[in-house]
Amino acid sequence: MDILRPLLRVIMSRAKFASNHASVCAKTGATGCAKSCATACGKACATGCGKACAVTLTLMVTLGAWSATPAPRGLVVLIPGFASSVLHEIPPHDLPGESVSPYFSANVAETFISQGYLVLAVTDLKGAGELVENGERVLQQLRDYLTRFPEEKPPIYLVGHSMGGLLALYVANQVGRELPIRKIVTLSTPLEGSHVANCVVDGILPVALVERALESLLPIVDLRAIVQLTTARVHAFLAELRLPQGLSVHAFSGRQPQNRVFLPSWDAPIQSPLYNPFSHLLDEDSDGVVGLSSSRPLNLSLPTDGKSPLVVINEPVIAELDHEEQHMDYRVIAKLFQTDNVDIIPVRQREFYSNMIKVLEQ
Repeated sequence: MDILRPLLRVIMSRAKFASNHASVCAKTGATGCAKSCATACGKACATGCGKACAVTLTLMVTLGAWSATPAPRGLVVLIPGFASSVLHEIPPHDLPGESVSPYFSANVAETFISQGYLVLAVTDLKGAGELVENGERVLQQLRDYLTRFPEEKPPIYLVGHSMGGLLALYVANQVGRELPIRKIVTLSTPLEGSHVANCVVDGILPVALVERALESLLPIVDLRAIVQLTTARVHAFLAELRLPQGLSVHAFSGRQPQNRVFLPSWDAPIQSPLYNPFSHLLDEDSDGVVGLSSSRPLNLSLPTDGKSPLVVINEPVIAELDHEEQHMDYRVIAKLFQTDNVDIIPVRQREFYSNMIKVLEQ
């Protein structure tokens, strides 16, 4: 745009002349118009002057409007987690269709869009798919979206919730050298594995008990995928990475007080009874599914393609929301889980993701 500024100034100057000249033509007639044209436009007739003025005004409007449209600050890719195959209807919204999914609410997307970012909400991941399989699905959707930019691609920020954080790392590992991926953000991602998954696989927490706890989610959650989130499997996955130099990974967490009684409904600011069997296993602050020691592990380094490892940055801002409230539409939560006091969810979502944007811009 800096190169075009002198041209725009010339066009604006010619447009100003055209406006003034139009009034002169109206007062003096064709002869006066011709003289004005000869002097300023270099034209010898009223017809030529009209054409020059029309071209000048057209260029002014076109380039002026184009210059007033800011380039996007970047593309935020929202990558869902374990229950990404959720099939509930998306509540009404007025955002681009690709920016909202059943997993990520319009409220989350709008927080980024209002700050000048494009948003792609990834969909259609397999509930029981392997990390590599779902990682390839994310990668394909990203490639398809980027065909909108045949030349220069916008800066890319991968934001993964829960298991989606691992998928974000996979994508960066695969294409971080060819695409302008600037940062990865993980939110409540079990970077040290899921203690709940460990208990299920080790038989400490019977699968039948987990299924009962997740009864309302069984149509959308496939427990066969939980084995991928054990500490051993997550460590093996991370050890295979060779992330590009210059990338940064930022780990965010969620936390909410436990709900110590089973009730037919509950307040959104307290963990839902859905998470009681899990949160009591964790014995630490958590969002009901992932403890802070796993979502914000101390001194975690990831392998790179260079000599120095990549140290994960633990962000101090914590989402005061449970695992589902961090991403899901509050109206869906109210309907699926019969939750009370849900109006606080979009408020806390906006506050949390606004703080996340500050990290993207650092």
